[in-house]
Amino acid sequence: MSKKTLSRIDPVSLGKWSALVSTVFSLATLLIYVPFLFIGLSTVDVALTGLLAAIVGGIFFVAFLIAVYAGMGFVMGVVIGHVYNWFAGRFGGLKLEFEDW
Repeated sequence: MSKKTLSRIDPVSLGKWSALVSTVFSLATLLIYVPFLFIGLSTVDVALTGLLAAIVGGIFFVAFLIAVYAGMGFVMGVVIGHVYNWFAGRFGGLKLEFEDW
């Protein structure tokens, strides 16, 4: 077993991973949300054009939320990477143990 210290994180790399994880979580959340959207739309007494407009609007809203979550995830990943690097430079990095296969 070898011990290593994580002394620096590339903030952009962490931002990309954070954006990916945020996107996956937002997709999972929206998969739960979308059926309720359609249930709610089915209870509204509107003309077909109004229903289609609501569905299209809902789809654009979902796409917008996914993009916002991905963007926020990227920004927070970059910020966290910089904060980690600042603290690691002053107090030392995380101590990690790796097992040999």
